[in-house]
Amino acid sequence: MKKSWGTFTNKFKLTRILPALVLAATVLVTGCGTPVPDEVTISLDGKEFKEPAAEIYEGQLMVPASFIQQALGKRVEWEKETDKKGEEEKEKAKAVHYSGQVGVLMYHDIMEQPDRDDILSTQQFKQQMELLRKEGFVPISMEEYLDFIGKGKPVPDNAVLITFDDGYESFYKLAYPILKEYKYPAANFIIVSTIDKPAASGRPKLTWEQMREMAQHDIGFYNHTYDMHRYGDTDGKGRKKPVTTRNLYLPDEKRIETEDEYKQRVKDDLIRAEARLKEELGNTRSAVALPYGAYNDKLLAVLDSIGVEASFMVKEGRNGSGDRNGFRINGGRSDQSPEAVIAKLKGQDPTKRKLVTGEGAKLKIDGEAVQFSKMLTGVATEDILVPLREICKKYEIKVDWNHKKKRAVMTTSQAADAGGKE
Repeated sequence: MKKSWGTFTNKFKLTRILPALVLAATVLVTGCGTPVPDEVTISLDGKEFKEPAAEIYEGQLMVPASFIQQALGKRVEWEKETDKKGEEEKEKAKAVHYSGQVGVLMYHDIMEQPDRDDILSTQQFKQQMELLRKEGFVPISMEEYLDFIGKGKPVPDNAVLITFDDGYESFYKLAYPILKEYKYPAANFIIVSTIDKPAASGRPKLTWEQMREMAQHDIGFYNHTYDMHRYGDTDGKGRKKPVTTRNLYLPDEKRIETEDEYKQRVKDDLIRAEARLKEELGNTRSAVALPYGAYNDKLLAVLDSIGVEASFMVKEGRNGSGDRNGFRINGGRSDQSPEAVIAKLKGQDPTKRKLVTGEGAKLKIDGEAVQFSKMLTGVATEDILVPLREICKKYEIKVDWNHKKKRAVMTTSQAADAGGKE
């Protein structure tokens, strides 16, 4: 028996309430004084770096190894990574991270050099695909996923579905060659109107010809609505909400859509998208990525009524058989390491660090072994935290730390000498 989409709506009501309660409590406690900065600012000889990953641990400011690489221009290696590397990789490939579930990875745009944090670099995408192979994950197609979700057919251990949203041309130019190299199936959810009527401005989108070529290599294309990936007026006062989940304001009639009008509008759009996918690509299976991940019971009922087999939100988690409104794990940000994405796929918290002292608290910096009093290890070398003062002592850098302002001012000896001469 298939599970109803509607059960997912109640599941997350509490998650909407709790953040508001926490915020209200914070305001009551902190009052109206000067707010504490959310992230640490570090300046080196006048150049500023924002370090949201920095942490104050036992009164010490700990900074990530990525800061050492970025600010000081030094190569950082974690010695643990080289220990029995071949054997570790073999064991990882054998490991069962989960069974009877599918992890769904979500991406959007991809660039050689991303200009925003929510766009992934080509190099990072390839690193993620290589980690999937090394860690023993098994990419499956959308058809296999739909058979698992709707029909209970088995999937391999560590099954993963690779998905992209929005149908950007970068998928064809940058992601597709990598997927083809690894022989990985994948799916892309396209906003069909942007393919039928390409805009002169904005990021270029795929063409039907490109999609037909990729379909020969196990790449599927599915519904991201025909023209509902947008916000619309819901009250005539400029309040905008996703048009898939709200009754829209009708300015000519100066009223809000009725429930029947809302359902018919959404239904017509989704059916139109499905029809175009079938005409151009021969689709026989139906899946929808919900714009902005927004949904409600009314929308899920419409999906059910037109035979959509599965939908996808943007909340993170893994999916079991019957989970028709599926979780996805966001792998498409350039400000998170490939290792962090794989950790989330395994169900681990990539932000959780382990305290290491003694001989284990050691990094190689420009080939030299550097001993620290302590380290907080993460899932990747770049995520490891070390005491800033110990880094400064090692490289003869003066540092002044303002705990209240979360600001560290670092000055090299060369800069200090130059300042003294002036």
